[in-house]
Amino acid sequence: MNITVYLGAFEGNDRSFANAVKELGKWIGESGNSLVYGGSKSGLMGILAESVLDAGGTVTGVEPQFFIDAGFEYDRITKLIVTKDMSERKAKMIELGEAFIAFPGGTGTLEEISEIMSKVSLKQLSAPCILYNLNGYYNSLKELLNHIRGRLTGEQERAYRLLIEQYRVLESHPEAENRETRMLDLDNAFHRRAFELCGMEGHFDHMLSTFQHIERLRKFSLQTEENKSVCDAHTRILEAVLHGTEEDVSRALSEHLHRYKLSVDQARAAHPDYFIGNGGTW
Repeated sequence: MNITVYLGAFEGNDRSFANAVKELGKWIGESGNSLVYGGSKSGLMGILAESVLDAGGTVTGVEPQFFIDAGFEYDRITKLIVTKDMSERKAKMIELGEAFIAFPGGTGTLEEISEIMSKVSLKQLSAPCILYNLNGYYNSLKELLNHIRGRLTGEQERAYRLLIEQYRVLESHPEAENRETRMLDLDNAFHRRAFELCGMEGHFDHMLSTFQHIERLRKFSLQTEENKSVCDAHTRILEAVLHGTEEDVSRALSEHLHRYKLSVDQARAAHPDYFIGNGGTW
């Protein structure tokens, strides 16, 4: 596999960057993959190329003519592709790449990986796109991307996980005061936000009504597997919100709704009289 790596031509002040890029290069070389990079011999770019070559891997450099004229060419690499300018260089690196990694770098690195993310979003490219978040280097970018996508910030994620944990605590303590009401409130708070995130606000009240029926059915001791897996379902939804597409979120919610429907159908079959005048239909 050709792995295109974007990174800086300077080493910077943090020595951990040089050590980490050596490890990355060693892994690329030893795993039988090939490196595609900017072609320079300086800074982190040179360290990466050297570490791939030392590990027995192949390296393709893509470098504009003016960098070669300035003496940045690395003559050890396996193959050098010379371009007329930066735009042609970026296009060639994308053409050659089968996976893309952004190591900590500057504005050039950010520009290059942003184009990859845009192409993936537009479905013009189907390839892994990885931010090498060394020492939290890209944390702020992650927050920005979550904001742009309408997904969770770090604070929102912590709030979501707290809801799940609170639900688990109540679930394991049957003696807790107002346990059922508190569990239902936590569940509602979790779902309302999840439904809003994927544009399914109109389905929330429907699901809420059904869940209230299931909670009432606890009186009949219908402790089905579906009733016991609420926290696991919440975690799946949260992971889809954090790391998946809108389609992934919708799918996780739909699966969760389907489990509720199975619970209601089972309860209706066992206690048909309860549902007369009580709804519970889909």
